[in-house]
Amino acid sequence: MQKAKILAAIIVLSSASLGALQTAHPGVKLLENLNALFDRMSEGQISESEGTAALDKLMDQAAALRESGRLEAAFMKRFHRLLLVLRLSFITDRKGILRPLVDREFGSFVKDATGKTYDPEAGATQQIALFAEAVNAEILSLYGTVREK
Repeated sequence: MQKAKILAAIIVLSSASLGALQTAHPGVKLLENLNALFDRMSEGQISESEGTAALDKLMDQAAALRESGRLEAAFMKRFHRLLLVLRLSFITDRKGILRPLVDREFGSFVKDATGKTYDPEAGATQQIALFAEAVNAEILSLYGTVREK
């Protein structure tokens, strides 16, 4: 009985310590902020100018953390790519000039994040759903990497 109580206390203290370490990683806050921004984007609650300004701010924060040595190069590379594809999603391209670039980047990103194929000829609803799935998968994957640290 006494051993069970001690074991339970150790587990609780270990969990609390791990939780503190997980939130201490600077990438956690960046990902939380990016996820909140993506939620607002998904719900149509953010304008193009607000979205690009928020992405720029996240990039500035990430770059400062990387420069100070608090973010690993691998995390920064993947985070930067997330910001890139989200920034591309904000671009208004009425004439379709950037369409090949956007399709190529989205296709590559979706493939890497989900293993699925992005079809630029598919309907907008299918494209948006696949893109959103890839963004969510990449955010979760990156969060998993910083939780392991």
